[in-house]
Amino acid sequence: MNIYSTIIVLTVEGVLNRKAKHKGGAGMKRAFKLEGLNCANCAEKIEREVEALRGVNFASVNFMTAKMVIDGDDVMFDEIVKAAQGIVARYEPDVVVKKA
Repeated sequence: MNIYSTIIVLTVEGVLNRKAKHKGGAGMKRAFKLEGLNCANCAEKIEREVEALRGVNFASVNFMTAKMVIDGDDVMFDEIVKAAQGIVARYEPDVVVKKA
């Protein structure tokens, strides 16, 4: 195994470990369109805060497509979405969150 193979293996392991850190509960995954998103830095902050919410297994905000994906506990999913909408409103008050 050369150095490049080692880097690839470590990178893949890191990605798999990140995705495997589920916080419990059965999962529900839903995508949302963030209409009017115009700040890449805000998108990164939104992603970080949504992913830190209780019950969220994975969250992603893609600035280029203005799309947010949330995977979370199905029992808490309505609460998660409401909290995520609040986080979006705090960073980007003019953004409209719609189901994709």
